[in-house]
Amino acid sequence: MHQLTEALREIAIPALFRYAVCIVGLALAYFLAARIGIAYAVAYPVISTVWPASGIALAAILLGGVRLLPAVFIGAFAANFSIQETLIDSAIVGFGNSLEVLMGTLLLQACC
Repeated sequence: MHQLTEALREIAIPALFRYAVCIVGLALAYFLAARIGIAYAVAYPVISTVWPASGIALAAILLGGVRLLPAVFIGAFAANFSIQETLIDSAIVGFGNSLEVLMGTLLLQACC
C-alpha cells in the first residue's frame, strides 16, 4: 500500500505543476494583453476599442477548460489594479471579466 501512495504522489505532482504553469502563463498573457488594450484607451483608462485579452481568455477556456478561469480572474485583477489601485474595484472587474469568458464559452459550446 505504501508503494501505491508513493506512485500516486509522483503522478499528482507533475499534474499540479502543469496546472500551476498554465494558470501563471494564462494570467500573464491576459495581463499583457490587457495592458496593450489599455494603451489604446479612448476614454478613461479602461474604455478601449481593442481588448485582445478577451479573445485570449476565451480561446484558453475553450481549449483548456473551465479550470483555467482563476487565471482569467488573476490577470484581470492585476491589470485593473495596476491602473485603478483599489482592491474592491479590481476584484469586481476581475470577477466580471471571468463571468464574461464563462458565458461566452457556455454560449459557444451550446451553439456549436
